[in-house]
Amino acid sequence: MFILRHLQHAAQAKRPSNSPRLHADFIDFKHAYDAIPREALWDHLHRICMPSSLLNIIKDLYAEDAYILVDGPKRVPAMPTRGVKQGSPLSPLLFSHINDIDLIAEGVEGAITGSSTVWVTHMLNADDCLTANRPDQLQTMLNRLDGYARRKGLTANTAKSEVVHFNSHGCNVPAFSVGDTPLANKDSFKYLGMVFYRITFPTFL
Repeated sequence: MFILRHLQHAAQAKRPSNSPRLHADFIDFKHAYDAIPREALWDHLHRICMPSSLLNIIKDLYAEDAYILVDGPKRVPAMPTRGVKQGSPLSPLLFSHINDIDLIAEGVEGAITGSSTVWVTHMLNADDCLTANRPDQLQTMLNRLDGYARRKGLTANTAKSEVVHFNSHGCNVPAFSVGDTPLANKDSFKYLGMVFYRITFPTFL
């Protein structure tokens, strides 16, 4: 929350490209925890050099995992090959399966900060967020997002992914899309429990 607010204020104060705007896309992935292919997850953890002993323990936690699908009087046993366990404290760490999403930001400048040498292209949390001061740079990341998500076995939920044009009055704002699907422009977004509005009072850095 601190970083997002800082980016808003930095854009106001420094006006990169002669504009105070900060364009932010808040990304939602469809059924993210349920969609991850487990074999792809194990391969990813192996590639990032997780110790084999620890990886084997995690895989054992998921071995022969089973549940019952209930449809009225019908009971259908199932053994899933996708998803991490709901409610498990380990699941958010395992969801770092997408922690190389910074690949979509290669060569992108992103959003200015109070330091001339530090720019922010994305933030990963419960709500992933892409940020840029220039519209073309945000669209570049969105162009890469769809293919990236497919490689990870995920789907960008364009119906719930929203754009806020911070420090703008809502007129003449650019349109963004993922693939052929346009994203909705909003006046605010509830990020990590706090509502961020596109217009804030000027604040000195």
